[in-house]
Amino acid sequence: MAVRAFLLAVCTSILSMAWCVTPSFASHTLVNDPGPEKSHAKILGEVYGDGTAFTQTGVAEDLGNGLWSEFTNGDITAYRIDDWDSGGEGLGTTINIRNGGVGDIDQFFSAEPTTVTASVVEAGVANQTFGWNEGNGLDFSKIVAWDEPAADTEIEGFFLWGNEVDLTDVWWSEEAANFMDGMVDHMVTYKIEGVTGPEYIGKTTWLLFWESDSSDIWDQDYNDLVVELRAAPEPLTICLLGLGILPVLRRRRNYTDIS
Repeated sequence: MAVRAFLLAVCTSILSMAWCVTPSFASHTLVNDPGPEKSHAKILGEVYGDGTAFTQTGVAEDLGNGLWSEFTNGDITAYRIDDWDSGGEGLGTTINIRNGGVGDIDQFFSAEPTTVTASVVEAGVANQTFGWNEGNGLDFSKIVAWDEPAADTEIEGFFLWGNEVDLTDVWWSEEAANFMDGMVDHMVTYKIEGVTGPEYIGKTTWLLFWESDSSDIWDQDYNDLVVELRAAPEPLTICLLGLGILPVLRRRRNYTDIS
C-alpha cells in the first residue's frame, strides 16, 4: 500500500497531462467510432439480446461510439459509469461492486465479502487475461483469460482490476496506475439492469470495456476485451445477514495469486 500511496502522490501532480492525452467530454472518457469493428451498442446486443444493436439513449453528449449516458433494447439498460466527476476527481475514489451506480467513478471497485463471476464476452485480440490487484499496483492475479469459461472469485475489501495483454503489459482501471502510459484511461464501465435469468438473480451486473493498446498506437474504441462481472454476497454473508450477526463478525482472508 505504501508503494501505491507514493505513486498516487506523484501521479496526482501531473494528472492533467493524462486528460490532455485522453480526449474527453464531460465526465466520460472518449470512445471513438470503431469503424468496421463492433461498437459498444452491437456488443451489448449480442450479449443481452438477439444480436440487434442496442439503441443509444439518455444524454447524447457526443456522436461518438460510447459518449451516451445509456444504451437500451427496451427491457435491458446499460448505464455508463463516470470516469471522473465534474470536479475532476477520480484518484482514490471507489465504487461499490454490489451497490454502486450512475454518478460513481469506475477507477476502483470495493466490496464487502463478495463472490464475483467474471466472463470474457468479447475479445478483439487473442491472449488476453483479466485479473485484479489488492491495491498495491504491482501484483497481477488472474481471474479468467479470453479463451476460458467463466470463473468465480471470492473478494473482500478494496481491489483493482487490470487487463494483461500478451502477459507483458498490464492496464489498470485506475488512470494513475497506468503511469508508464501517461496515466491514460484504458477501461470504461457500464452497469447493466433489467437482465433476467437465473445467473443474474440477486446479482449486480457490470460490463468492463478495455482498450488493449498503449496510447501511442491505440484507436480508443474500447472493444478489445469486454468482461462481464456478476457480483453477489458470499453465501456465508447472506446467512449472517439473516441471523443479524454480520456487523459483529468480519472474516479476513489471505489472498493468493490464482493465476
